[in-house]
Amino acid sequence: MKNEIINEVISLPVRQRAELIDILIKSLNPAIDKKIEELWAKESEKRAQDIRKGNVKTVSSDEVMNGIRKRITK
Repeated sequence: MKNEIINEVISLPVRQRAELIDILIKSLNPAIDKKIEELWAKESEKRAQDIRKGNVKTVSSDEVMNGIRKRITK
């Protein structure tokens, strides 16, 4: 039976396997997962406020990628 389940899971599309992995990991310790979600929510709100207040300079993805390309090709 165990092998049947594993084979069935492996045959799923990548996205569904990723969702299943996420569910299984969350089931291992939901209290820790909830705490992490709370911490990330606070951090994302802080970052959004910093952007709105002009405390940080935003950088476009094009600028980031160009900078990476320059460093790689040196």
